[in-house]
Amino acid sequence: MDYAEQSKKDYVVETIQPVDADNETGAGQLDDPKWQPGFFNQFPILGFSSLVIALMCAAGSIVTLMVSNGKSQTHWPERFAPNVILSGLNSVANICYGIAIGWSDNSTLGQATVP
Repeated sequence: MDYAEQSKKDYVVETIQPVDADNETGAGQLDDPKWQPGFFNQFPILGFSSLVIALMCAAGSIVTLMVSNGKSQTHWPERFAPNVILSGLNSVANICYGIAIGWSDNSTLGQATVP
């Protein structure tokens, strides 16, 4: 090997680019234009709020049962009987659990979006 070839090899610089799972060529597709740094921008509002609402429904069910305990059915208005209130709270809680679990599943797969 002569001196010219050796000097060319000494000045070769290897560039390394990060590679993501979708783009194996490393062409710079890692920057997400929707990414906003900060705690409140990344906070899972949808998942957290649905869990809070579900807990509030559980608390409302407990309050309804405590208030209705020992009272006759004629004491309550027909439209808002304890069973109707409990049924409505249970329906809302189930919807909120479904949203929270769906968001959690998507977040573990990397598909969840944060509004």
